[in-house]
Amino acid sequence: MPDRVRERVLETYRLTADTYDRGVSERLGSSRWGIESLTGMLLGEMRVPENPVALDIACGTGLSTFSLIDYIVKGDVHGVDLSPEMVRKAVENADELDFNIEFKEGDVENLPYPDGLFNMAISNMSFQFFPDKLRALKEIHRVMTPGGRMGHLFGGGKHVEELISICLDVSKGDPDLIGLREAVEDVVRLHIDLEAVQRLLWEAGFRKPFVYGYHRVMNVKPEDFWFGNPYPAYWTSSVPAENRAELDSRILSEMKERSGPRGFKITWYTIQAYGSKPTD
Repeated sequence: MPDRVRERVLETYRLTADTYDRGVSERLGSSRWGIESLTGMLLGEMRVPENPVALDIACGTGLSTFSLIDYIVKGDVHGVDLSPEMVRKAVENADELDFNIEFKEGDVENLPYPDGLFNMAISNMSFQFFPDKLRALKEIHRVMTPGGRMGHLFGGGKHVEELISICLDVSKGDPDLIGLREAVEDVVRLHIDLEAVQRLLWEAGFRKPFVYGYHRVMNVKPEDFWFGNPYPAYWTSSVPAENRAELDSRILSEMKERSGPRGFKITWYTIQAYGSKPTD
């Protein structure tokens, strides 16, 4: 599964880099509760050092990186992402918004930085897509200074379970949608729980772990969520291009059928996980 997940992530963001911000950004798109707000939640629980040297892991188009700079005011901030298209878009966004950031292309399992460079690291809504989470955490541990603090916010447990159920129902028995089913099942496996996160932090060498879940129910417009959220983009990237329009129609029909007066119900379950690199 690791190579398959990595290939699907790359394909997803190759296809969506230029439209990604529209659905998930408050600053550059139309989201009312997007990456910027989630970054604020993530940073609210961190002990941020003065003038930090900080890394935003799987930074995407830079939305969380910009929010990090706004939050710390002073410091040296870097961003890294697996997708060359997302890094390109992050550089464009930084130029447009007048941010001075070094963005690099790189895999979280083999970060392009020397040992002990950062005393702060964050990752926002990406950890669920890391194929080998323990290896990723060990690599983050390597590039951090003793005493450095790391934080992740990501989808876990039963995140978006209603939409997962629809995708599995629609793909059942359809040979043209085998890729969709595999991609959805991969995401289900990658959505780990609180105890697994705490164990992984400890095994990677982080101490003083602080892990909790944030659970809410959202009501969304089917079209807005299906076409504006990264999850559907990840799933549909595994479907032949000639079948995607029909798939969109079938999924949206099911979402509308199951919608109430306030829209389609989505269970939103995110995990926030923090840990420190020991000083001894």
